[in-house]
Amino acid sequence: MVGESKVGVSTLVHVLARGRLPTSELLASVGIDYRSVAIKTSNETTVRCSLWDVSDDPRTREWIPSFLRDTTVILAVYSSKRHATRQAAERWIGTVRAQHPARTPLVVILVDVDGDACTEAEHEAESAWAVRTGAYTRLAFRRASEQTAARDATAIMAEGADAALRIVRCMLQDGQTTD
Repeated sequence: MVGESKVGVSTLVHVLARGRLPTSELLASVGIDYRSVAIKTSNETTVRCSLWDVSDDPRTREWIPSFLRDTTVILAVYSSKRHATRQAAERWIGTVRAQHPARTPLVVILVDVDGDACTEAEHEAESAWAVRTGAYTRLAFRRASEQTAARDATAIMAEGADAALRIVRCMLQDGQTTD
């Protein structure tokens, strides 16, 4: 997961790891946080997902290539209500694509932390932007309630896990090896 500081990456990681919203406001990430979560895909396959919450700090950016070595899916988190976070998501996507090993495909999923607050016109504009970035899909993470947040977070990860499985299956059918 990548995104501008204070956009909600840590909250999304927290909900995925614990199944609930944080009880208090999370502090900005300092350094790196790692979680491993088991997600069920649409065909009931269980996939272990590694979640890296990397702070938006120049010192941690030099470590990005080591995280990308086995990455199949990137969740670019942004807010449709804050244009600077969209620009940050675009920068992150560019950085990730530039440093991702060419031997494996990369799926980019845009996660809008304010998607439920969009008007129909804003939703259409956001969807068009997602297409321009080359994203696989755009999903909303709503924090209206514990249940909604947990359901959205699980759906986002299941979508990512499904995409990763499709990539691995295609690579195996083409005779490519996966590490």
